[in-house]
Amino acid sequence: MVEVDGELLLFDVGITLKRLKVCLGEVNRSIDDISAVLVSHAVHIDHIRGAKALSNKIAMLRLFAEHKPTQIPAELHYSIRHGVKISTYRATITPFRLSHDDPCTGYTVEDKAGNKIAIVADSGCFPEESIPYLFGCDLIQIEFNYDRDMLEQSPYNENLKDRIRGNLGHMENRKAREVLECVAWDGLKYVVPAHLSDTNNDT
Repeated sequence: MVEVDGELLLFDVGITLKRLKVCLGEVNRSIDDISAVLVSHAVHIDHIRGAKALSNKIAMLRLFAEHKPTQIPAELHYSIRHGVKISTYRATITPFRLSHDDPCTGYTVEDKAGNKIAIVADSGCFPEESIPYLFGCDLIQIEFNYDRDMLEQSPYNENLKDRIRGNLGHMENRKAREVLECVAWDGLKYVVPAHLSDTNNDT
């Protein structure tokens, strides 16, 4: 979730509506404050679990996604194209391509003063074509999903391990660090690790 000059944008909605209300309440906000939802990918339930319930509560909700989630009425879906900017009330949003087995999108959000953040969701690797979108960010949230050695020693079966470590799987810690090293600059103040595995990570 990010607030841009009073406009509240939600990245994915992978939790239940009940849990979402609790989380928003902790920062003195409610679901009525949500202007739009930016969906990283539209099939995996851990990213869209609460989308239908939320759309039933907010009549004017705008849901940006490359592909329409099946639970969402067509009139609420705003199709995106990677690299094509989207203007909301207070922000400029730019979607960019990631690499996952369910086609996945990252986003940058920039306010009118030029402050910029990036959200990098599930991605087995970071596409070279998308690196420039991270330049000039004040904050980057990026997937640090697993430690390679811990995954190898984990109880997961080999098929699952292959899916996670593949280029269409999830981001290994060292890969995430390499991405950050490519785009680091004096103005990058915050890095937020995301989607950390409970089983295969101690970062």
